[in-house]
Amino acid sequence: MTTPLLIQVGERDDRVPAEQSIQFFEAVRAIGKAPVKLVIYPGEPHGVRQPRHRRDLMSRNVEWFTRWIPTDVEVTRADR
Repeated sequence: MTTPLLIQVGERDDRVPAEQSIQFFEAVRAIGKAPVKLVIYPGEPHGVRQPRHRRDLMSRNVEWFTRWIPTDVEVTRADR
């Protein structure tokens, strides 16, 4: 795995338990080929609901995408 990975999970997620996210994070980090970050939102279920946590989640997403998705790539159409 070489793609940068941001894992965001609610502490009380019953669909994807936080423990699984922690294990996944640790496994990816152990491989050591991709940047990986784990954020656990206290008291949150599957799908962050508290406004301050939502703001944090969105802010982290924007920061992550800004850092890891290149914007200087030239895109051309095959029919040109």
